[in-house]
Amino acid sequence: MEVHGTVAQHGDTGGTVLLDDGSRLTYPLSVVQPEIRLLRSGQRVRLRVDGDPPQVRALTLVSLPLRGGP
Repeated sequence: MEVHGTVAQHGDTGGTVLLDDGSRLTYPLSVVQPEIRLLRSGQRVRLRVDGDPPQVRALTLVSLPLRGGP
């Protein structure tokens, strides 16, 4: 499922994102698309999420196409 959110925190190993529905998810650095050099708090992102509990499978900026993940 593709969703949108806002970066809450980003670091060397990943970060957290606040989804538009108010839920918060963590993501590993490995799901961030390689053309993104730097994410910062407050930046809008597009994510591919699946599973129960939900897991982020791919993450990019809203202005870029979403690739990767299942």
